[in-house]
Amino acid sequence: MQKNIFISATIANWFSILNISLYNIISVPIILSKWDVEKFGAWILLNSILTYLYLLNLSLEEFTYSENLKIGKKKITLISKNISNGIFFSLIISFISLIAIFILNKFSNFELINVKNIHLLDFTKSIFAYLLFTTFTYSILPFISDALIIYGYQHFFIWFRSINKFISNLGAIISIYYFNTSIFETVLNIIILESIGYSFIYYFSFKICKKIKLNFKNINFKYALNNFVKSILVFINKILITLTDNGFRIIISNMTSIGSLAIFTVTRTIVNAFMQSINSLSEPIMPHLMRTIAEKEYVKLNNYLNLYFIFISILFFPLLLIINLFIKDIFNYWTLQKILFDDLLYFFLIGGVLIYSLGLPFKLLITGNNLNKEKIIINIISILIMFILLIFFFNKLSLISFGLGIFVFELTTFFLNFLLVKNFFKKKLININFKIFYISLIILIITEILIFHNLIIKEISLFLLIIFYLINLKIFLKYFPKNFKLSIKKIK
Repeated sequence: MQKNIFISATIANWFSILNISLYNIISVPIILSKWDVEKFGAWILLNSILTYLYLLNLSLEEFTYSENLKIGKKKITLISKNISNGIFFSLIISFISLIAIFILNKFSNFELINVKNIHLLDFTKSIFAYLLFTTFTYSILPFISDALIIYGYQHFFIWFRSINKFISNLGAIISIYYFNTSIFETVLNIIILESIGYSFIYYFSFKICKKIKLNFKNINFKYALNNFVKSILVFINKILITLTDNGFRIIISNMTSIGSLAIFTVTRTIVNAFMQSINSLSEPIMPHLMRTIAEKEYVKLNNYLNLYFIFISILFFPLLLIINLFIKDIFNYWTLQKILFDDLLYFFLIGGVLIYSLGLPFKLLITGNNLNKEKIIINIISILIMFILLIFFFNKLSLISFGLGIFVFELTTFFLNFLLVKNFFKKKLININFKIFYISLIILIITEILIFHNLIIKEISLFLLIIFYLINLKIFLKYFPKNFKLSIKKIK
């Protein structure tokens, strides 16, 4: 049963990744054909700001989910209590956020945002509309869906999110291409389409809650406040993490221009497609990793980790190498040559994705075990190093310095996450064999060198990449644990 849910959830996630990737691929030339680069940059900046509006809610939701994972599905009364109080306090946060945004707009009119006056009114209306929408969606449903995931409905909610996002993305593209909608009109179309989807999922969610006897009655303000205070560490960590993504976009728009923001974001869109494909494995993998630790099935845990590292090394890394042979021509055609390809910026961004992909299991283990203080320390160290490099190189490299900063951030985070997880295993007396991981690390370094050579020095041939892949495969077959296949069959 667990195996079928895992497969269904993974397929749903891959559908979501395909949807997002297609949207990013199709939307860029469509938007650039209807809007100028400045308006496109304003649209990107708006989406970056919107993610911060419900970050407190998502932090509380992530904390609650991790707590429920740790206590296990047998304690449904405690899970109900956590969910009820999580939703209760999440709604309080949303209403306070609405008031705060209203006051901010009243006194500043968002003039600190580097957006032309022609787009500022659309900007303001979009922020208010989306925050009101999230109050009745993201403030509530994630708490319910996370609880039901523990009871085997993981695939159901992943499929819903994937399909709902597909419909709203399609609606946005159609409205821009056929009706040349403004920024606010496009946001309004997205809200209407997503609201229809949420009405259906609310109906089915409450039916499932009734079936498994999950209730929302045990609300205690003191208990809810206590969980919120604990989730502040998650919030701080999310703020730190988003500094390399949405936060970076806001910084770029102020340090350079909205046009430069469009260049950076479109370049990063390609590498983000690869990162999203890896992140699609997070939801299916994390509950299984946590379950093996909770049930002390450490051989299973080792096998899950090894399976992931093998997948990354023999499929993901070679795939990126092949795609990089054609990336320049694809990029220039895709952006209608309004935005030209920057080799060095792309190399730093794709290099960061490669490092992130190998270290994903360590990140999931840290999150799942609520090692939030350690996460914050790691992120602070990584961000400090990133911004020191950014300040030092900005005058020389300009926009490329942001790519270099992200690369160094991912490298530092990867190294510190690995040390933290290794120390966590040692304290818990969990014996993990990292041989497969170390082999994957060597292959990662070789992949980085080959990509740099192809982009910056001289294009490499497809024949050389095939040779690299075969050597890669040979290494894993040589070091493949004899009992690995048997162990994987026992994973249910």
